[in-house]
Amino acid sequence: MDILALFESYSQRGHVWSATAESKGIRLEFRSSPASEAVIEGQSEDICLLLDNIISNAVEATSPGGAVTV
Repeated sequence: MDILALFESYSQRGHVWSATAESKGIRLEFRSSPASEAVIEGQSEDICLLLDNIISNAVEATSPGGAVTV
C-alpha cells in the first residue's frame, strides 16, 4: 500500500490530460481546498488509473469551450 497526497496525485494526473483538453478547447482547472490536503492509501497504480478515468470521462463529456474543474 502507498500513501498519496490527494491534491498532488490528481494534479499530476491532470497534467497528463491538459493537452487533450486544450486540443478540444476545454479548460482543465485544479483548485486546492482544505480537503485537498487529504491523503489516501492504496496501490498507486490503481489510484492513478482511477484518477485518469475520472478526468478522461470529464474531458470527453465536456463540450468545446467548456471547463473541467477538479
